[in-house]
Amino acid sequence: MDTHASSSILRPRLSRTLRGMRWTVCGVMLGAWCGWSAGCVGTFQPGTVASVPADYPFIPVSVRVFPLTHMAEDPQGMPAVVCHIEFRDAWGESVKAAGMLTISVTLTEGASSQPNKSVEWEAVDLSDLARNAELYDKATRTYRVQLVDLPEWIREGGERNKRVAVHAIFVMSTSEGDVTLTDELGWNGAE
Repeated sequence: MDTHASSSILRPRLSRTLRGMRWTVCGVMLGAWCGWSAGCVGTFQPGTVASVPADYPFIPVSVRVFPLTHMAEDPQGMPAVVCHIEFRDAWGESVKAAGMLTISVTLTEGASSQPNKSVEWEAVDLSDLARNAELYDKATRTYRVQLVDLPEWIREGGERNKRVAVHAIFVMSTSEGDVTLTDELGWNGAE
């Protein structure tokens, strides 16, 4: 009789535990589904997308001037533009890249759609594996390239009616020929 009484006392507690576990499992499954459907499918909006060569399916198909790109100071206290460049494969995953990366900065003033001023830095050879590893930032999965010796007009880019844009042009050789990927990130001055 004691056994029956103690089992009926435990029974509701066991049922509450199972009910709680059931809701926990449902919540985890719902959260995983929402994260998958909202966060993984179709969220990446690349600049230029290239086709995927059959001999190397994980080759970069897009380049992106990542939004972490910003103005900063170099080690000597001079203004610099810190560029974060991201490459993605056909599945939208971040990948490393080998090829020539050229970065330029343009300034557009007023309502004009054509840049008034432009400067281009020497191309970075990401085929040099030591240089590639040096520039790759594991935390952000981007290449971190610091542009120094800025012209005065870049430093003034935050002024009213001026737009500064960072452009990335990446050229890589494949079995099907050279592939060029491009992207840009711009910001407007105070309105």
